[in-house]
Amino acid sequence: MTGFPVPPQKRIDLDNWLDSPYNRWAFQHVSELLPTAHVSRGTGSIARLKRLPIVLSVLTFEDVDGNPMTVYDMLRSTYTDAFIVLRKGKIISEQYFNGMRPDTKHLAASLSEALIGSVAGMAVKRGRLHPATRVVEYVPELRASAFGDATVQLVLDMQVALPHRQEEAAVPEHRRQHEIAAGWRKTPSGKPEGVYAFLQSLQKSGSHGQAFRHDPANTCALGWIIERTANIHLPDAISRDIWSKLGAEHDAYITLDPLGTAFAAAGFCATLRDLARFGQMYLQEGFFNGRQIVPAEWIAGFRSKTNDSTGSPGRWAGVFPAGRYRSHWHTTGNEHGAYFSTGNHGQHLWIDPKAKVVIVKLSSSPQPFDEKMAINTFRGFEAIADALMKH
Repeated sequence: MTGFPVPPQKRIDLDNWLDSPYNRWAFQHVSELLPTAHVSRGTGSIARLKRLPIVLSVLTFEDVDGNPMTVYDMLRSTYTDAFIVLRKGKIISEQYFNGMRPDTKHLAASLSEALIGSVAGMAVKRGRLHPATRVVEYVPELRASAFGDATVQLVLDMQVALPHRQEEAAVPEHRRQHEIAAGWRKTPSGKPEGVYAFLQSLQKSGSHGQAFRHDPANTCALGWIIERTANIHLPDAISRDIWSKLGAEHDAYITLDPLGTAFAAAGFCATLRDLARFGQMYLQEGFFNGRQIVPAEWIAGFRSKTNDSTGSPGRWAGVFPAGRYRSHWHTTGNEHGAYFSTGNHGQHLWIDPKAKVVIVKLSSSPQPFDEKMAINTFRGFEAIADALMKH
């Protein structure tokens, strides 16, 4: 926003910040629009990332329409704000667009899922959380909701029988109601409801475990469970378990609903390099900055090809037929064993164990979900990994 004061036609607020073109500015300035909670990096030293620059912009691959596309074209056509590639822990490429800087904290959207899932994994390791236990044992307030008789593992795998499937026409309104509850949009009645009340209002629509339903309500429920098991506020749990151990350069933050509850599903905001550090930690089986952060067995569990009794094909089954969604991560089932987390408007974290590559792409595309853009992005990531294996 520019102007002193900003002219009415250029103002960005809760009415328009998620919409194009306003989101191009808003996703880099979330704390100026919404209440947020601090996620501390702690007091430790920064885990420095060495550089080994390689030009990737002219690397060419086939896009979804069968036409040649360069990495540069992919980045420009998908409204990229920031892009980084690590190979064996070294920065191969780091680029910023649309006014973003290395110290800018960008909205991660549903990349937040991977972070919240990680905190859950650490609670499992401590013996404070048991995936086979019913949600209601941790959060009795959800007894009458769709989550009441679901297990924690069903929440982790997004197989709870929530009211809407991702592809149903009612989803945009369902998503809007969740955004209102999270404080991301104005509350029509003027009375804040909050995320927890929204979760309690969701009714079961069938049998659990029958299908993948990508719904951020699962991650919000998981956040509530984590708070109950840890007995601390979710932002503090994220800091304690993940952010303070990464050697992050910067503090992060997470948005709050009108009642002060962290929006676990999509409210996390961080810098590009710090998200890359998080990805590198996963590439190294949870070990980073001189310590084991996320349990290696947690990562092995969702990556395993030998246990298909958990997880489901997920929303990307048409792109990655052998892929699954487990424990808040998507796996591709491709030859490299790549896995990823993705969020609305073009947020991506891609991890390729075989190529030893981590890619983070932060964006502000016009539509929350654009399948063509996403597929072109995935193809670009695979092309980058293939090319770097030859270096």
